[in-house]
Amino acid sequence: MDLGANIKKYRKEANLGQKELAEAIGTVQAVISGFELGNKRPNPQNLIDISKTLGVSLDVLLGLEKEKLPKDVSRAVWQRVQKIENLSATEKQSVLNAIDLILKGFE
Repeated sequence: MDLGANIKKYRKEANLGQKELAEAIGTVQAVISGFELGNKRPNPQNLIDISKTLGVSLDVLLGLEKEKLPKDVSRAVWQRVQKIENLSATEKQSVLNAIDLILKGFE
């Protein structure tokens, strides 16, 4: 799958329209349309912003790596896991502690 198709796929999975994605990365809908159609190539900052907004890694967005979703894990959960991976070690530990505390309430 090419970059444009990946942008479109993950944008739709994130329930975002082209206009919403454009606004999130500071551009206009026509630019997103151009990316998806392959008429325009995103610059490096666009790629980073799109990746963060859609909650997918750059490797997945660029088609270098297939997305590896564990079975029975929803896209929403996976997007949050990827966000946690971008945190500092201290921030990660704080999030994990909070999750552990919340999950104890369900035992």
